[in-house]
Amino acid sequence: MRLLVPFCLLAVNSLLCAQAVPSARDVAIDRAKNVIVSTIDRGLPQVTLKFFLSYEAGGGPIRWSAYECGKEVPDVRKTAGSETPICIEASFASGNRSVEIAIDTGSGERRPSLIKAAVIEMDGSIRAMRQLGDLPMALHRPAPMLPRDLGPQQAAVRTIVSSE
Repeated sequence: MRLLVPFCLLAVNSLLCAQAVPSARDVAIDRAKNVIVSTIDRGLPQVTLKFFLSYEAGGGPIRWSAYECGKEVPDVRKTAGSETPICIEASFASGNRSVEIAIDTGSGERRPSLIKAAVIEMDGSIRAMRQLGDLPMALHRPAPMLPRDLGPQQAAVRTIVSSE
C-alpha cells in the first residue's frame, strides 16, 4: 500500500506531462494559422492566415489538417533535424460553395507558399486560383447559374452554344 501511492502519483504526473506536449501536427497547424498572408501573396495585408480565412468564411468553422506534402502525416513527433515539408490544408463552407486552401509552411530558409487554392461550386465545378488574394473575389462573385436555374428558352440556348 505504501508503494501504491507514490506509483499512482508518478503515473498521473506522466500522463499530465504527455498531454502537455503538442503533436507535430498541432505545431504545424498552429504555425500555419500564424503565417502572415502577405508573405504568401504580397497584395494581401499583414494579417494571419487564421484571421484572413475566418474573415472570408464569415466567422464560420474552418477545418485544419496537416500532412507531409504528398501524403498524410502520422500523429507522431518527428526526429530532430528532420526536414520533411509539412503542408496544411484549411477548408470551409461559404454559402453553397466550399473552399480549400493548402500551404507549405516552409522551414529553415524556405518561406511559406501556396500549394492550392480552390472554390468548389455546388455543381462540382472547381475554380482554381493562382494567388491567395484571388479568394475574396472568387467567393463574392455570384455563383454560376445551373441549367435548372435558367428559364426554358435560356437553357435551350445555353445547351446549343455549349455543344458547338
